[in-house]
Amino acid sequence: MKKRNLFAAVMLCALSTPVFTSCGDDDPVTTQNGNGGNGTPTNTVLSTTEQKEYLEDVGIEFVRKIKANDFRHYKDLAEYLDETYSDYDTDDLDDWASDTWEALRGSSIGTSTERESEEYGGYTYTYVYHYTDFKAVILASNFTGRWEARDGKWNRTDAADLSFVCKNQNGQECVLRLTTSGTVTRVHLYDETEWKDYEYEDGVSNEYYDRTQYTIGVPQNITLTLTEGGTTLLSTVVSINLSGINNEEFDLGRSAFTASCTTTLNNGYTIKTDNLAYTSSSVTAQFTFIKNGETLLTSTTSCGLKNIPSVALTKLYDMDDDELDDLFRNTDGSVNAFSIDVLGKVQLKGSLTGVRQLIDDFDTADDDEENESRFKQDVNNINSHIRAEIFYNGGATKQGEFVFLPFEDKWGSYSEWYMEPGIRFPDGSSYTLDKFFNGDDFRDLIDSFENLIEDFDNL
Repeated sequence: MKKRNLFAAVMLCALSTPVFTSCGDDDPVTTQNGNGGNGTPTNTVLSTTEQKEYLEDVGIEFVRKIKANDFRHYKDLAEYLDETYSDYDTDDLDDWASDTWEALRGSSIGTSTERESEEYGGYTYTYVYHYTDFKAVILASNFTGRWEARDGKWNRTDAADLSFVCKNQNGQECVLRLTTSGTVTRVHLYDETEWKDYEYEDGVSNEYYDRTQYTIGVPQNITLTLTEGGTTLLSTVVSINLSGINNEEFDLGRSAFTASCTTTLNNGYTIKTDNLAYTSSSVTAQFTFIKNGETLLTSTTSCGLKNIPSVALTKLYDMDDDELDDLFRNTDGSVNAFSIDVLGKVQLKGSLTGVRQLIDDFDTADDDEENESRFKQDVNNINSHIRAEIFYNGGATKQGEFVFLPFEDKWGSYSEWYMEPGIRFPDGSSYTLDKFFNGDDFRDLIDSFENLIEDFDNL
């Protein structure tokens, strides 16, 4: 696949990932600063010039709401803590972590042997693999204690949770604390094999390994906080629910999970992930970016899955590409609906159907790059799977749609076709993305973004 086609595929993936897709949030959104400044949904088609101006205005407004200086206190605190405590003695902390981790494995839970043979040059060679099996269960309750930076070292006292305590430049106590609560569900994560010894005698090769099964206890609720002088600078709250876990194995075809995560900073920023859920028939998610109570960006997704095989997640680690292809040969999916909303002023909505056939259509287009008629039909087939439409201010009138556009590269009598992501308007005109979002028409937006990056670099 040519580089330009690869970029097109990347653009497609970006549109189809869960964070940018929708659970059907199609209700009109009325804003206070919409088209014309009156908050009225835009239900008339704007010209391409008007759309460029409007998109740039919304983009500049979005960028200017994010201030590097909002994070100055976090930066100053991090610098002070690093300069002050990076040289503190951590020997006790290191020993505690190492001893706790080693204790998780415990004693052997049994032994097992695997044997295989092969013939070569008239001889039979036998390989025997001997495993001493262990099981390590990682629980939050194993890692507790209050670690306080004092007298040039980190000192531990018993506690019900895990925390690290030090002081800022004003002598105020800073505490990073991890707490958990609710039901704990055990899930087998992976196996780790460590080679121990080797023996060979009379055509028989013996290899000896320690094999550890790592299982994690997933708490229902996890909270991470950073406080300074009693003020909460950062709080992250995660809620997880696992179901269909059998013998501690997460089965792709039978198990499910739901989760949510909210990170709140005391400078006004909040990042939320809600309705993050997986079953063998669907995946959903919603992402929201908020500042001082104002929603700056929202994206949601609802994906459908078909023919997900019943297989333990840990089994996938040992499969090669051919085995994985065979396992998922009948699996298919679709993005039932997706949506991105910026400031309530620009909405991108759509869907993506038949992911497996879509991938095949991309492959076919790559094979047909020297045949104009077939290549253009391939592009039409690709576009038939994708709906990605632009709306303004929650209006119901489509202002444009993202598509893939065919182009020809010609060298003398030889030509080759390729595609690029583009945008097509109701009047029939179309542009590649780099032609529409060009540096001249969007200069002010580009300058605003570069200034923001520079501000963060300086910070």
